[in-house]
Amino acid sequence: MIQQLIEKIAALNAPIVVGLDPMLNYVPEYVKTAAYEEYGATLEGAAEAIWQFNREIIDMVYDLIPAVKPQIAMY
Repeated sequence: MIQQLIEKIAALNAPIVVGLDPMLNYVPEYVKTAAYEEYGATLEGAAEAIWQFNREIIDMVYDLIPAVKPQIAMY
């Protein structure tokens, strides 16, 4: 697995990793609003907002960044 990361870093010339933090205050208001409209201002709504925001980040950087790392200790 580390060899794949090294190869991807070299191929993209991007020695960086994007970290995903499940912090609700990092999530833009439009994402939270959409999640809360569907699930209410509940834990389920907050989880949906974080999921959608993290997914959006991945969709935007998948071809630019060699790796994405969830901050596991925070989940």
